[in-house]
Amino acid sequence: MSLETILYSKAEYIADTAVFLFEPDNSDDHLHQLYRLLDLSEVYSLVYDTHHTTTPTTHTAPDKVPKGTVVLIPFPFTDNSDTKLRPALVLAQTSHDITLVFMTTRIHHQQSTDVLIHPQPGNGIKRTSLLRLSKIATLAKDMVAGTLGRLDHHTMNEVNEKLIKLLRLHTHS
Repeated sequence: MSLETILYSKAEYIADTAVFLFEPDNSDDHLHQLYRLLDLSEVYSLVYDTHHTTTPTTHTAPDKVPKGTVVLIPFPFTDNSDTKLRPALVLAQTSHDITLVFMTTRIHHQQSTDVLIHPQPGNGIKRTSLLRLSKIATLAKDMVAGTLGRLDHHTMNEVNEKLIKLLRLHTHS
């Protein structure tokens, strides 16, 4: 991969996710998220023709990531060609994995099963976003770069109702 491609990719990650990184409390967790986002070891390797790696951050996977939590995670593209660090909503967890829903700030093509999310105290969202419920992934918990917040009860009820519709989980009486 060329230096230009890597730099462009890093800049794109920063531009797309920086708005979600900083809560008003500016905790140390946000600093660790930023360090992970700015990992430029690939650039160093290309410039100095070596396999240098940066010192790893002291990031540990959270033990419990309850449903309704908004996390920052490298979310896979649909074609599995790459990932992009972005906010995602936790739907479920097991001992090692979490099931997540894709979140985007591109709200122009809303589908009937998408949920519109507005910035509110505690949810970690800085710009109006869409939960694209049709884009679900199960990933390792240790991939979580940080926790941004939690969605309110009303929004989670809407998520549940639309998931039932999307997955056709209606009970037949």
